[in-house]
Amino acid sequence: MSRGNYTLKRSYNVGDILFASDFTAEHVNHIDNLNPTASGAYSDSPSQYRLSTDPGDVGTESYASSLAGEIERIRFTLNEIKTKVAGSAVAQWYSKNWSLVVPDFTVTTAKLAKGATFSQYLSNTTTNQTINNTQLTIATQAITLNRGKVRIKGEHSGVLTGDIGTLILRLNRNGATQRTRNFAAGITPTPKFATGEYLGDGSSGRHIAVGFKPKFLWLIGTRHDSVTDTGFYVATDDIPTLLIPMEGDVNGHLYENSSQLSGTNGFDSTGFFTANSGSSSNRPGNTNTYSYRWFVWGDPAASVSTFAGSIEHVDQPGVGTYTYTLTAQLSGLVTADVFNEQRISLEEIV
Repeated sequence: MSRGNYTLKRSYNVGDILFASDFTAEHVNHIDNLNPTASGAYSDSPSQYRLSTDPGDVGTESYASSLAGEIERIRFTLNEIKTKVAGSAVAQWYSKNWSLVVPDFTVTTAKLAKGATFSQYLSNTTTNQTINNTQLTIATQAITLNRGKVRIKGEHSGVLTGDIGTLILRLNRNGATQRTRNFAAGITPTPKFATGEYLGDGSSGRHIAVGFKPKFLWLIGTRHDSVTDTGFYVATDDIPTLLIPMEGDVNGHLYENSSQLSGTNGFDSTGFFTANSGSSSNRPGNTNTYSYRWFVWGDPAASVSTFAGSIEHVDQPGVGTYTYTLTAQLSGLVTADVFNEQRISLEEIV
């Protein structure tokens, strides 16, 4: 063990006279140097530098009998802290090859003092997963509990397609459901609708663009002199015949006229066609100099909406290792739910 980092006030030889002042000065010298800077160290060699002693635990304490013993117990504690935080053993109490930050996707047995909390795991992924009417695991993680109680939180976000239905999230421990939460999912699609007008030019099979494929057409024609035309036309994608009110019918009854919309079923992907029958002066849906106003309805576009949800649960299964999963399932009219981000976090608590 190293000696003190100071020297005597004077050297004495046989026969020298020792005065009271000499005796006092040496004692004062010892007192003045009884401090960490002047005291000897406990690192004379690599083996001595590595000495450590387990201080024990509450009720099984290992007491030090010297300052060297105190230092050894402090070294042991430093090594233990680094090991717990890093999640794996470190070579020596003074080793620097350890990490304070727990890497992603790595579970450790690290814990703090009783009464504190420690977020032991956060699993996050942006892999797309398509959810349907069967239960699908979208995040999973195992954890070793030292205090037997854990707070679990599952989160997700994604894109929904289809009509309104129910999204079911579950938190499970070792395959057994611990918590379930239901969300209203999806949106009610709105049918496409458009309206407009054009001036008849008498041409045959004229195409009128509306911006989408119609399912139902309502067409009204009027002359420029404001005299109402007898053309009141209705057509659907499965009955492309123009229907015209009988002239003079006070009840406004419709009868099926022989005039047909031209084109495939009268409609294409962007609009409708007027009739091929008749003449330019009497062309159903496109009589020359007549004005027409149209109203069309089309199939609703596939409903798409963004969605985010979370579920939490405090579980107390006891000390041990458990696997927790976050699962998702659809019910009802929602046809697909593509999750593009999901995570599960586990926090051991008291």
